[in-house]
Amino acid sequence: MKKPLLSALLIILLSSCAPKEPEQSPEAESLPGRWFILRQGHFESTEAPSASTPPQPWTVQSRVAALSTFDHKVFLAVNGWGIVSLDINSLSDPQFEYFYDPLIFQNRTITSLFPDKKTLICHLYFNTLLNTVQQQDLKIQGISLIKLFPIDSIYRFIILPFQRQNPEWESVSFLRRDQDEFLFEWKHSSSEETRFHYTLLNYREQKEESVDRLLFLESFAFRRVNDLKEPSSLVLLMERVMETLIPAEQGNKSTALHFLLNEGNSGVTRRYEYYPPGFSSARHPQLYNISLIKQGEDYITLLPRGTLLKTGPGKKYIETLHLPPMPEDIIFTDFYIEDNFLVASWEEVQFIN
Repeated sequence: MKKPLLSALLIILLSSCAPKEPEQSPEAESLPGRWFILRQGHFESTEAPSASTPPQPWTVQSRVAALSTFDHKVFLAVNGWGIVSLDINSLSDPQFEYFYDPLIFQNRTITSLFPDKKTLICHLYFNTLLNTVQQQDLKIQGISLIKLFPIDSIYRFIILPFQRQNPEWESVSFLRRDQDEFLFEWKHSSSEETRFHYTLLNYREQKEESVDRLLFLESFAFRRVNDLKEPSSLVLLMERVMETLIPAEQGNKSTALHFLLNEGNSGVTRRYEYYPPGFSSARHPQLYNISLIKQGEDYITLLPRGTLLKTGPGKKYIETLHLPPMPEDIIFTDFYIEDNFLVASWEEVQFIN
C-alpha cells in the first residue's frame, strides 16, 4: 500500500521567542505556531502533521508548490487548485482567500510565483510522463504563464508567440533572468521522439526570440560557495548550513547543497552551489535545496528539519530559532517572513510514484 503524501504549512509568530546565542544552553525552546494541512484544496488547522491527501504523481499532487508576498500578504501556489492569499493578523485568526480555477490548474505542475506590480504571475505546465490524464483531455491547452489580479479575482493568460504557434509544446522549465527577461525550456513528446526548444521573452516589450540551450543553462548562474572568499554575513550563514547538514563522518562526499537567495520580492533568484569532491561517485548522494531570503541587511534561512538561522552585518554569531518538532519523514520546503510572522511549507521527504 502506497503511503499518502502530507503537505501544507506552518505559521509561526517570530517575536514570541528570543534567539539563542552561542553561550546559551544548546537546548532551545521551540517557537509556538499553528499547523495546517491541505484537504480538498483548503487549509485546515490541525494539531500536528498527521492527516493526508490521496496519493498522486508528485507533479499533480496537492501541495504548496511556491510562495510569494504582495501587499503585506503571503500568496501560496497550490498544485491542482490555484493561488491562495494568507492575511495574518494573529496566530488565532489567519485569513485564507482562495483564487481557485480547476480548469486552469488541475493536472498541471506549478513551478514559480512572483509579483508584478499589482498582479501575481504564475508559471505552470502539463507533465506528459507523470500525470493522471492525457494532454488532449485538458479543457484549456497551450498555456504556461498566467496572471492573477487579486483585486477582482481574475486570471488572464500570457500567451507567448512560440506557444501560440505550437500549442502542443509544454514549457517544462522557466527562469526569470532579471525583472524583464524570462527564459523558457519547451518540450514536445511523442511516441517517435522528444524535442526541446528554448526562447527568451522580453516581458515588458512582449518580444520573444529563440536561443540555444547553453544560454538557458548558463543563465542559472550558479556560483561556487568555495569561490566566495570575501567575509560576509551571507558566507557565514552558508558555512553554518554546511556544518549542520554535512556530517563530518561522511567525509564530505555524499551531500551537496544548492542555495537559492531571494532578495526582496523581485522573483529573481541568485544561486550558489556546493559539491564536495567525489560527490558524483557517492553511493547515496543527497542534494538539498536551501532557500535564503534577504531582509534589510539580514540573511535568513530555514533548514529542512526546522532550524531557522539569521545573521546580519556586524554580528559575531548566528541567531538560531527552532520550529516545533515534526515527524522524521517530514521536511520544510520553503518559507517567507511577513510582518514578523513566518509561513513555512512542508511535505513528506519522498514523493509519490
